[in-house]
Amino acid sequence: MAGPDGQCRPGTRDGADGTGDGRPRGRSGRGYERVDATRAQRDGQVTAANRVTVGSERSCEVVRLRGDVDHGNAELVERDVLTATRAAVGVVIDLTGVTFLDSAGLRCLDRLVTAFLNRQAPVLVVAPDGGVVRFTLDLIGFLPDLVVGTVDEALTQLTA
Repeated sequence: MAGPDGQCRPGTRDGADGTGDGRPRGRSGRGYERVDATRAQRDGQVTAANRVTVGSERSCEVVRLRGDVDHGNAELVERDVLTATRAAVGVVIDLTGVTFLDSAGLRCLDRLVTAFLNRQAPVLVVAPDGGVVRFTLDLIGFLPDLVVGTVDEALTQLTA
């Protein structure tokens, strides 16, 4: 539940099942909280409740996502990534640290890739071979030309 300043507060009960973030009971993780992405948007600053880190490497923005990206936080993740990469000329979305990606997370990823391509900013998605996220992306046929196995591979392709 949001406080008077519009910020989500830990320990509040605003999920449909009475949990603070709307996760089904038994799903691990702390909830999410709204943060000001413009204050914490670049060079290792963390946003979207410690799920998004953005930094510059080899003239590209590297967006590292961690933990679950699901219905409870996908909108916040998308907003924070787009805010933090407004001026990006090349983007790597690193899913190495993602442990769970539901349909809302996949839609978020698709919208992010589309937004970067519309901005004319080349984008690659990192999902390590053999991982659950890579399996999911391969299973649904998620833009196979844009999915690579490592951040180094992505940076090499974008800066070549």
